[in-house]
Amino acid sequence: MNITADGNPFSLLLGPFARDDFEVLRLSGAEAVSRLFSFDLRVATSLDPVQLEASAVGQPATLAIDVPGGAPRILCGVVVSASFEGAWNADQRAEVGLRIAPRFWLSKHRRTSRIFQDMTVVDIVSAVLDEADVPRRWAVVKRYPVRQYCVQYDESDYTFVTRLLAEEGIFFYFEPPGSLAGAPSAGAAAAGALLAEVMVLCDDPLSCPPIPDAHADGLTAATAAAAAGTVHAPGPRLVVRDAGGMSVYEDTVTRFAMRRRVRAKTVTLRDYDPHRPLLDLASSASVASTVASSDAPPPPPLDPRRLEIYDHHGEYEETDVDSDQARVHLEQHRSRAWLGEGASYCRRLGAGGRFTLHHEASEHMSREYTAVRVVHTGVAPRLAQGGPGGGARQATYENRFECVPASIPYRPRRPKRAVREVLETATVVGPEGQDIHTDHLGRIKVQFHWDRRGRRDEHSSCWIRVAQAWAGAGWGHQFVPRIGMEVLVTFLGGDLDRPMVTGCVYNATHPPPFVLPNNGTRSGLRTQSSPGGGGFNEISFEDRAAHEQIFMHAQRDLDEIVRRNHTRTVGDSETLEVRGSQTDRVGAHRTAHVGGDDRHTVGQHRGVDVGGNSIVRIQGNETRSVEGALTTAVGGHAITSVEQDYSLQVGGFSSTTLGADDGRGGGVLTARGAYTIAASGTLTLSSDRSIVLRCGDTTLELSAEGARIGGKAIAMAGSESVTLSGKGPSIHLAEEGQILADKLTLLARESSIVLDDHAAVKGKTVRLNCDERTGPPENPDDPAAPKTKKIELRLTDYDLAPYAGKKFRLLVADRTIEGTTDGDGTVREEVPEGAQSADLTLWTGDYPTGPRRRYAISLTRLAEPDTIEGVQARLRNLGYYAGPTSGELNPGVVIALREFQSDHELEPTGVLDAATKSKLMDVHGH
Repeated sequence: MNITADGNPFSLLLGPFARDDFEVLRLSGAEAVSRLFSFDLRVATSLDPVQLEASAVGQPATLAIDVPGGAPRILCGVVVSASFEGAWNADQRAEVGLRIAPRFWLSKHRRTSRIFQDMTVVDIVSAVLDEADVPRRWAVVKRYPVRQYCVQYDESDYTFVTRLLAEEGIFFYFEPPGSLAGAPSAGAAAAGALLAEVMVLCDDPLSCPPIPDAHADGLTAATAAAAAGTVHAPGPRLVVRDAGGMSVYEDTVTRFAMRRRVRAKTVTLRDYDPHRPLLDLASSASVASTVASSDAPPPPPLDPRRLEIYDHHGEYEETDVDSDQARVHLEQHRSRAWLGEGASYCRRLGAGGRFTLHHEASEHMSREYTAVRVVHTGVAPRLAQGGPGGGARQATYENRFECVPASIPYRPRRPKRAVREVLETATVVGPEGQDIHTDHLGRIKVQFHWDRRGRRDEHSSCWIRVAQAWAGAGWGHQFVPRIGMEVLVTFLGGDLDRPMVTGCVYNATHPPPFVLPNNGTRSGLRTQSSPGGGGFNEISFEDRAAHEQIFMHAQRDLDEIVRRNHTRTVGDSETLEVRGSQTDRVGAHRTAHVGGDDRHTVGQHRGVDVGGNSIVRIQGNETRSVEGALTTAVGGHAITSVEQDYSLQVGGFSSTTLGADDGRGGGVLTARGAYTIAASGTLTLSSDRSIVLRCGDTTLELSAEGARIGGKAIAMAGSESVTLSGKGPSIHLAEEGQILADKLTLLARESSIVLDDHAAVKGKTVRLNCDERTGPPENPDDPAAPKTKKIELRLTDYDLAPYAGKKFRLLVADRTIEGTTDGDGTVREEVPEGAQSADLTLWTGDYPTGPRRRYAISLTRLAEPDTIEGVQARLRNLGYYAGPTSGELNPGVVIALREFQSDHELEPTGVLDAATKSKLMDVHGH
């Protein structure tokens, strides 16, 4: 159809203004696949140009280009610039310049930094377009992997989105909204709402719709078919014709040529996965495989090895190099290897639209193509000039275009990787209440200081690897940055999607472990107990001259393993203090040489087990003191040779047995000088027959029939006991005294006891079946008697086992009270009401010679258990706290609470919660 009509085929609907307010005089515009379109309009208007210039920018605009016999071409966008250069036409209307671009153009002016996690490229791009109010339609056939970590760093939204789409090989173009797609005329378009253009995103060439047919409903059908993903339909036919004729037809292509370019023929991809470090992740694609899947002509005969693209950096944290990725890379590099260029009068032609070209002179060019770039030029009919020689008028519309065969995906050029040579600092984050948050590879999560969306938790970033000074197969350095620390983050290959922690730095909340600058000469490592802190391990080095030191601190256990030799040389003194148990085990020989004194102090038991002989040589004196029992067992002979004096002193019982039970053997004790047998207690000589002691004329004969003492004078004195008995009364005086008589009288200064047929006891106070108590007499009924108060003391050992049934002595004020603890290890007594302190001695063994413990007891009333002072006092009584009862929650109280909670199977939080308070009352009492 001839399109040299007199009516203006261009109309504009702009913001709140009426359609008749503007006459489009000229237009020029360009649109391309994966690019923003831009149309420059020259319009005539009767409106105030100055006000229009100010109010038009940012307004939605709809440009309609009439297509003879068909639906108009609709372009929607926003006005991004307006200019009035002072030009007025003949009818006194101002000429104003307007530029229309898609709404997505505004994203160029939104720059930010943020992080996306666990989202596909479809999800990420959709989220950004939603914020920009850009409608879109996804027409992708590939299923894209999840990007665990994707960073938009100091990028505009436009740059970020186009970069992501190019990395995936996704191309896009724009189409009018559905309500305007089938408008039969510009007037109908103007009557529609000012809607935003739709951004269509594709990854397959078959997703591109055909350009509208020359019929009125062609655009509607094409758009609907593309949106529904229906079977591929060929595009409308455009015919190559000579432009020298008198008539201009809408489907005419006035010029067309094909251009071939040298491009890469092979792409090889390679990547590395720390989860599979031994796996060779590589893939490649060559031009032969892409040509086989399309109808493109064969490439020129060039060596593929000389035209290879090698890329060794992927886009994902979880790498998965495959042939499909290599194919997409190759298609991106070869997108313009075979490009058609032409010019036409077809107003329906737009970027991303398919058409079928008919070229009678060159049949090999007759095929289906996809327009990838179109440059439009239009002029109002009244401004069009006639052709040369008074021929046909100049066409009101024409375009230049570029296209590719419809079977070839015109993917956006792969962006050159922006290498970010930056070093960021970030804060280590994790779940609330934890000190350390890491995985099996020692990776951590951080929040960058520029991240406005992060919540400082385990979702603020992906797992980030941490560089260590040494990293082997199960060996090397291992220091995991902890939550709250500030770390240095760099990026592998300058890619912000691949962060790497390379170090840590101190700040105001996390100062150095050794106070600076005072400790500038000290270096080392200090860790912190986790969770909660309160303790540390440390290895440090002091380099200050004359004070050099290597210091080691283990908060709990220190284990050392030496597989072979261990040599330690100490130039001066060495002190070893072991507050618990110590075990030394030597598998072979052991030699100890002490040049001076050697002193061993053992608080309790000591055992020496020698498998062979034992030789002890003492060149000087030896003193051995055994305060308890001594047992010596000799399996063979025993010889003791003393060159000089020999003294044996036994504080208790001594027994010597000579011979066997059958009477064999015997013994002889010979003293070649004086010999004395002395006993501070009882001396017993026992014989089955008789015992004879003779000294001169004095003899003592003891036999089974009796005893006879003979001598000039006889005297009896018993230092321990004396027993006298006759036919009637008898007296036995020993540890237990017995007096037997018909009548017995005991007299004291103010009391007496007379025992005959009756018992008479007289005295100021008579106590029966009572422990010994000293002090003033107590008479509960006497109102003048001193007032008392009741105390209860529960006594336990280190393991909290009660000291039950143990003898005790309590000294309080001027009184002495003796008694025995009950089955719960508790002492219950009445003491003077004004007593402030007491001293208690407890016999943990035999009374009165066994081991004992002494307690200094405060009798003042304790503060309530729910106060800090009350907690301090009770923890101090139980041995957990040694500080003052100041009522302040100092670090010592927190540490004492943790130790108490740990000993009693409570969570060691260091906080006085209800469970801790209840257990403290149970263990201590009120």
